[in-house]
Amino acid sequence: MAYRSRARYGTKPRAFIPTGGVNLANATEYFAAGAFALGIGADLVDLTALRKNDSQKIVDAARALVEAVKKARAASGTELKSKESEGRRV
Repeated sequence: MAYRSRARYGTKPRAFIPTGGVNLANATEYFAAGAFALGIGADLVDLTALRKNDSQKIVDAARALVEAVKKARAASGTELKSKESEGRRV
C-alpha cells in the first residue's frame, strides 16, 4: 500500500488543511509543517461574544488571525498573492 501511495503521489510532502485545535498560538507551526490553509472555528468565534452580540471581539480575533497567517506564510515561504497586489480589485 505504501508503495502504491508513493507511486501515485510521489515523495513530495502534500499540503494539508488542519482543523480542530488550530488557534493563534499554533498557526505558525502548522504552516511550517506544510499546511496550505487553516480551519479555525471556536477560537475565531467566541461563543460568549456571540451571545452578547459583541461583534467587535470576533472582528478583532479575525484580524489577529489574519495577521498571524500572513506572518506564518511569509516565514514559511507560502505567501498567497492577492488580487490587489496584482493591481486588480478584489
